[in-house]
Amino acid sequence: MTREHDLEIGSLLKDRWYLILKPVTDSDAEGFKVTAYDTTPMPDPNDEYLEAGVVAQQGIMELLENDLERVMEAGLARLSFNDFVESVEEELDTPEDRLLKAEGNVLKVDFGVKQ
Repeated sequence: MTREHDLEIGSLLKDRWYLILKPVTDSDAEGFKVTAYDTTPMPDPNDEYLEAGVVAQQGIMELLENDLERVMEAGLARLSFNDFVESVEEELDTPEDRLLKAEGNVLKVDFGVKQ
């Protein structure tokens, strides 16, 4: 393991699901690598209940692995929509109390109460 990998793992908070996207650093390649982490407690093997975060994380990984084109199209659509909303808000002087909040390059989304 590399020092960077050790630092990455050491910086993870408990009770979270992480998807970390890192740019590919090869000069011939373009794209990104994905690493998934689950720092929640190990589930009881006899429990049939799956946390929504586990299912969502695995679904995102499935889409990244098998339908990257769809993910990229959705990402471009989202970026375009956010630019449009921002321009409308500027024209209307709308307060920034929306559900989706952007702070620099960090997006915060409230998906509701924990199930």
